[in-house]
Amino acid sequence: MGQMTPNIKNKEGDRKNKHFQGRVLNIPARACAGRLNCRGFTLVELIVSVAIFSIVMVVSVGAILYIISANRQAQAMKAVMNNLNFTLESMARNLRMGSNYHCGLSGNLSLPANCETQSQPAVVFRSSSGGIVSYELSGTEIVRGDSNGRLSLTSEDITVETLSFFVEGAASDDNNPARILVTVGGKAKVGPRAETRFNLQTYVVQRYRDETD
Repeated sequence: MGQMTPNIKNKEGDRKNKHFQGRVLNIPARACAGRLNCRGFTLVELIVSVAIFSIVMVVSVGAILYIISANRQAQAMKAVMNNLNFTLESMARNLRMGSNYHCGLSGNLSLPANCETQSQPAVVFRSSSGGIVSYELSGTEIVRGDSNGRLSLTSEDITVETLSFFVEGAASDDNNPARILVTVGGKAKVGPRAETRFNLQTYVVQRYRDETD
């Protein structure tokens, strides 16, 4: 009897191990029986998944490229408009410090001439340094003229369609400074699609220099 006891225990242990192993191995089979989520993907499902992913990626990349292109065009348009604003501010500053304004390019340019009701596309005046300076519309560009020649002030991306000067009090004195209204209209274009129209104006009141400086 003492020799039979170990064999009986070993057989019972083997039966328990086999029962446990069979139970562990059979659980997935019983759990997946009759369920679709336990099988793999078919070729059709993989093709459909890849196609949907590709479509989403193409749309996303296209949107990103469009945003980048729009941002570049906006930055370029901003640079163009900054050039136009700088041109207008430079004109206003020089006109403000000038004198002896002559509206238009007709007549004796050395004599003051008003154009209070009918604008002119050019103005001639004496600058703060004593030289004769003119601003006028030449084709589609704003051009500055002085003793050194003529210089275009606007970039190639800007098309100036209208440039108007209204001058009042051209023969000014200390009690009645000259007043000049400048209006500019046209369009700015960057690339084949980006285009914007503009209409700007500035009002200038003559300022006298302190002769004691």
